[in-house]
Amino acid sequence: MQTIGLIGGMSWESTALYYKLINERVRDRIGKLHSAPLLLYSYDFEEIKQMQYAGRWSEAAASLAEVARRLEGAGARAIVLCTNTMHKLAPDIISSVTVPFIHLGDATAQRIRAKGYRRVGCSASSSRWRRTSTSTGCARMISTCWFLPLRRAPT
Repeated sequence: MQTIGLIGGMSWESTALYYKLINERVRDRIGKLHSAPLLLYSYDFEEIKQMQYAGRWSEAAASLAEVARRLEGAGARAIVLCTNTMHKLAPDIISSVTVPFIHLGDATAQRIRAKGYRRVGCSASSSRWRRTSTSTGCARMISTCWFLPLRRAPT
């Protein structure tokens, strides 16, 4: 098995889910007590959230790209971003490393196409929805893809 670099901490709950699902898939495929060789960088989400809310996307992109390079340098043979919203910065990550970036949109679109669907609705955070372009996996591979904003519950 090849080592996967995980960029996580946005939030730790989503990172834990990625970790769990990756290792369950390895166990289901190989069996016994096998688990995936992983390298994890976990952000303090508050730092990223402040960049998001302040519109400092280029700063966030530079940070994600640097982490991806560090994971590659540590031996990762692929990079996974353990969050939805920050996938809008995937091009910055992809251009910063030589190893494959496993894009959430591409993986989602492949599953959608395998099911035979041609029109889908995707819910996304408002910051993701406002910045969605036709370069996402869904938009490239599905004939019609609507991104609908998630509404926050009143606090």
